[in-house]
Amino acid sequence: MSIASIQSKYPSAIWYDSNHLGSNSGTLDNPYTSLDTAMTNASSGGVIAILDGTHSEDAQVTLPKSLTFVGESTAAILSTSGSSFGGAITARNTAYSIKLETLKVYHNSTSNVYGLIAAGNVAGATVTVEGCILEMGSSTLAVTNNRGFFSGHSSPITSLTVSDSVILGGSSSASYGVVVGGDSFQDGFNTLDFQGNTIVVTGGLATKFSTYSAGITSSTFKNNIFVGNGNNEVLNFTPTSASNNCYHNNGISSGSGGLVFADPQFVDPANGDYRLRPSSPCIGAGTAS
Repeated sequence: MSIASIQSKYPSAIWYDSNHLGSNSGTLDNPYTSLDTAMTNASSGGVIAILDGTHSEDAQVTLPKSLTFVGESTAAILSTSGSSFGGAITARNTAYSIKLETLKVYHNSTSNVYGLIAAGNVAGATVTVEGCILEMGSSTLAVTNNRGFFSGHSSPITSLTVSDSVILGGSSSASYGVVVGGDSFQDGFNTLDFQGNTIVVTGGLATKFSTYSAGITSSTFKNNIFVGNGNNEVLNFTPTSASNNCYHNNGISSGSGGLVFADPQFVDPANGDYRLRPSSPCIGAGTAS
């Protein structure tokens, strides 16, 4: 999302750029250089616009209220190294909602992390990710208690919606989920909606997309590319609505609804380019419905 697009969609956004030199008032010309200050000055349900560049946070980002974080583009990188529940961003034990839009969250830490993003655990709290890149570094992939990207709660009362995003990582143990990670004490979401994502398992031993399945009351899984690491990954839940997905190098080899079982043919995954080559079997295989 360009600066102009952010200004049009979110005219009251608070601006943040940790690399800015000069005065700080939260405007585009004089953005806050502290994310904590930006969050404090944003209104409940407000928006923090993050300019391109790498912005390092040594601790987890703890939400003081419901907030949207929107990047100028996915070159706006929130680089985190926190630990525990929501090592990158957490709203745990609150009713706050988290929304991420067109930015990159890169997490690399030697500390245990029970889900990079931890949802609130009060009814009505949501986690929404649109057009983002979520990536685990090599240190996080090697941690014994790395438990995936999203953690909910033992009482699955919150919803998780992820669309048009790239998710790169995994979990350290077969007991945890690759994407919806953790165990029954922390990873419950009652609603899952994954559409248009590229999900690539880049390490770890986890074999389940989601560890928790019993509390899911509604789930959609459409137009996703899911590439495994050990040829044995499965969803571990039966989506309420599922079609037009591409599965490769995982444990999913059959199904119906316009599925593709083939190499999606990324341009240059070794260097982070997960666009599709013109010859990809996934091009034109999606559905608009």
